[in-house]
Amino acid sequence: MHRRKTGLFLIALFLLPFISIASDYDLESIQAAIRQSDARWTAGENWVTQLTSEERRMMLGHSMEKPPFAEMLYIDLSRPKSFPVSIDWRNNDGNWVTPVRNQGNCGSCWDFSACAQVESWWKIHNADLDSMPNLSEQFILSCHFTDGCNGGHIGYALDFIMTDGVPSESCLPYQEVDDSSLCDTKCADWESQLMTIPAWGYVTLEEGIIDNIKAAVLRHPVSASFTVYADFYAYSGGVYEHVYGAEEGGHAILIVGWDDELSCWICKNSWGPDWGDNGYFRIKWGDSGLGSYTPFIFESYIEGPTLTTTKDELNFDLRVGDTETQTFFVKNSGTGNLEFSCYDYAIPLVWHIDTAYAYDGKSWWCADPELGGYRNGWLQYLQTPVIDLSASSSPVLTFMTKWAIEDPAGASDGYDGWDGCNVWISTDGGENFSVITPTSPAYTCTDLWSFGHPEQGWNMGLGIPGWAGFSDGWVNAEFDLSAYRTNSVIIRWAFASDQGYSTPDSPELLGFFIDDIAIKDGSTTLFEDYANDQNAMTLSGEGFDVAPWLTLKNSGGMVSPSDSAEVSVIITTRGVKPGEYYGVIRFLSNDSTDTALPTIRCNLTLTAPDHDLSVKDIWLPYPSFFILSKLQFGVEVANEGLNDETDVQVVCTLQDGGTILYCDTSAIDLIATAETGIAMFKPIMFSEPSEFSLTVELINLTDDYNNYNNIADLPLEVGTYIDGFENDYGFWEMEEGWCRSRIIDRHSGAYSAQPNDGSYPYANNLNSSMVFKPGIDLTQVEYATVRYWAIYQIENNKDFAYAEMSSDSVNWITMQTFTGMNETWRQYEINLKPLIDEGAEKAWFRFRFESDSSGGGAGIIIDDVSIYPEAAVAIDPNQTDTSLPKEYELSQNYPNPFNPLTTFNYELPRESNVILSVYDVSGRLVKTLVNQTQAAGYYTVNWDAGRHSSGIYIYRIQAGNFQKTKKCILLK
Repeated sequence: MHRRKTGLFLIALFLLPFISIASDYDLESIQAAIRQSDARWTAGENWVTQLTSEERRMMLGHSMEKPPFAEMLYIDLSRPKSFPVSIDWRNNDGNWVTPVRNQGNCGSCWDFSACAQVESWWKIHNADLDSMPNLSEQFILSCHFTDGCNGGHIGYALDFIMTDGVPSESCLPYQEVDDSSLCDTKCADWESQLMTIPAWGYVTLEEGIIDNIKAAVLRHPVSASFTVYADFYAYSGGVYEHVYGAEEGGHAILIVGWDDELSCWICKNSWGPDWGDNGYFRIKWGDSGLGSYTPFIFESYIEGPTLTTTKDELNFDLRVGDTETQTFFVKNSGTGNLEFSCYDYAIPLVWHIDTAYAYDGKSWWCADPELGGYRNGWLQYLQTPVIDLSASSSPVLTFMTKWAIEDPAGASDGYDGWDGCNVWISTDGGENFSVITPTSPAYTCTDLWSFGHPEQGWNMGLGIPGWAGFSDGWVNAEFDLSAYRTNSVIIRWAFASDQGYSTPDSPELLGFFIDDIAIKDGSTTLFEDYANDQNAMTLSGEGFDVAPWLTLKNSGGMVSPSDSAEVSVIITTRGVKPGEYYGVIRFLSNDSTDTALPTIRCNLTLTAPDHDLSVKDIWLPYPSFFILSKLQFGVEVANEGLNDETDVQVVCTLQDGGTILYCDTSAIDLIATAETGIAMFKPIMFSEPSEFSLTVELINLTDDYNNYNNIADLPLEVGTYIDGFENDYGFWEMEEGWCRSRIIDRHSGAYSAQPNDGSYPYANNLNSSMVFKPGIDLTQVEYATVRYWAIYQIENNKDFAYAEMSSDSVNWITMQTFTGMNETWRQYEINLKPLIDEGAEKAWFRFRFESDSSGGGAGIIIDDVSIYPEAAVAIDPNQTDTSLPKEYELSQNYPNPFNPLTTFNYELPRESNVILSVYDVSGRLVKTLVNQTQAAGYYTVNWDAGRHSSGIYIYRIQAGNFQKTKKCILLK
């Protein structure tokens, strides 16, 4: 169940580029595109172009998704006043780059990129020009247990090298597979060969800023990733830029230099020396996404401890809307250059006293009460004050407890449980803690993943026991404290969750409960806590989430010996609810005593202002607007201050190019504190399509604390389009049989209106209508015409469909009659001019369907209804739809998740050979749904997955050069 924490997540994340359908490599088209684009590179045959398309894509194994915690690992390297115009580490007073390797038919580029950076870093760090380290990529593939040939990430490899190390190639030679059993065949002295790195971080985030990458490459070659397109495989020389072909997947390489004159990076690939320019290539700056999230190894170790800070805690006492900046200095007390980055975490302190699920009145509950349980990535502590047990003889800790935590089944890699809870003890006043073993009930797990795992947990290692699963109600817990009789004892209750499964996935996971805590020595009570409001317990913890209210400026860089760098901490409280917030600033550096680096606590006390009104939301009757129908706007105003507010005035204006077309003022009599009120404005009607700007603003305010939340703007587009039935906006009054459906057919989008209850055939003995309830205002126009698209399959001359109009919604005039069959979409119109000539102020229209006691078909299907302030144009009844798609598209399946039926919709702008297939997450073909040449148009394909098991499936379309892949979930 729980392996989706790593295995399934990584498969879903990295598999997409590798599901492929073999096709010939079109070198001539690539060469033609290079000539037409005046690009400065050449393409030719090589061993990669001779592979099948599936084999080529198998070599693209780097995820292009945003890596986790990227902002926290960001490093702002110092830059010189000017960079050299070029650098190439292959010829920079010697060759500091190791030979080009070949990853073969395995998506391990992420592994080769990381090892290549480590090898060059080691040579430069050790000033060893003659050595050529050759690290074992296979060791990372087989012993890392996370990423493999189906894909990975450079950062995960660097993490592994930093914490575990990697031996030489000869210790475990490369074999192009990710078989974990090969780890057992590594050389006997592998531990003595391990090469590690001090630390690493990202020198760029989503934007591949050129100077940031240069600042890194100036120190040593760096890993990078980019999107490979079909033309890249054929690169043979010059400066590559994408000119032809579809996206193939993500690829990781090593940047070894740059050239300003050519505006390019010089890169080492891992496809062997027979590819490209002896295994290397040049690529234009900014092309193919190269440079996003560029990982950089810290240049060198320095002997520590050297990193100190001028503050260890920052306190902020603010009102909602305030911004405050405080600073601290990072000092380098060592003799070498200190490289550092700092990042912030929010600390959710969730232990609290609650009556929910309590043992007796109130209990301690480790949970988010609004959620009713816990989230991923928590580490939460509840602990006693210091207790003196030095004079006791046989102290015993007892308490009542209950837990409802993730089932431990399925844990792996030496662990026997996922999320869990336990009790720790300190005998030195909190300097050191260790897990204490209960007398009863026994811990259910000996090695909890959430506490121990280095990536998915809290990196405490194996051997952290605890309770997991369900306690099945309240139980009495007892611990013998006889071995811990000092005068500085602290008891700590701990709860840890990993990154994979929590209450949002399973609501019965309530968390960890404690009550009736007592430490007694015989009949003498040494400490007790019954979860009363007054208590001496303290809360602490850790979290993985960035603190959204905290921003760091100048959060990294290089500090010379005896120098310091100023870091700014900016607290922004707009949109933050009043309350207590806690954060921590942590450091990453090349200090050899990294584990002892300081931390800085950030504590925010946020209160509501005395007066603070806010425009919370502009109320619109529906998301799109059409002409000739009265529309009414409204606004929701929130009172976020501490006092009730009366006579709250709001003005609404509508502008067209700066000209005010509409203005109305409304008022709300009373808005109590922490409540909202609604103000409505006069209706307005538009007679012609146009684009407007709608503004709502609070006016005549007194003592209002914030003004940023007193106004809201909204672009407003008014058109002729009424409804395509994609959503139910309440426009239609549908009688028996009529429904929104996607089962049979539609003109565009996914839905249409049908009188068949979404099934085939329609029911007998129907006489039901679908009426457009808002009606059409005729007071400001000379002409008005309703247009709609329809197809029909009706028993000929026995059953009928009608399009009708009315000036009073009671008496109806038939405008069109349908019977028989027309399975080609055609546009029809309802001319409202006769009603205008009669002086009618409003018109209604409807579609009515009649069936007798026998026969049947699909009925009439209505879609894409519009209204035009113009005369009818006598549409040819044989006219066919010329509204073809403008580009290829594959939509998300519906429904999703599904069981067992789902529908795939796709669009073709031109005739194409279409292959639509479904795969499982291992890449195995499950079913080919379409494999034929199809004309331009909109297509719907159904899939019945009744024979298949629950899980994530991948569906992929290939139409000409267009390829797109999406995920769907079968949930039985």
